[in-house]
Amino acid sequence: MISEATRDARRVAEQFAHDSGTSVGGIRSATQGYFEVNARDDGGDEYGAAQTPNKRVRVVTTVVYYLN
Repeated sequence: MISEATRDARRVAEQFAHDSGTSVGGIRSATQGYFEVNARDDGGDEYGAAQTPNKRVRVVTTVVYYLN
């Protein structure tokens, strides 16, 4: 999941750099600020526990790149 988030961040940074006439440099900083695991379905028992082994994971990662 982390590698996918990093690839997505790089892809977006490269598009931004292309649109602004620059290029992407190295990573200036990176943080993983939020990680959440929920049931894929919104159902659960009276305690909110999911009855299904299928999960939905949300990862929020912030990657700051240098622009050259």
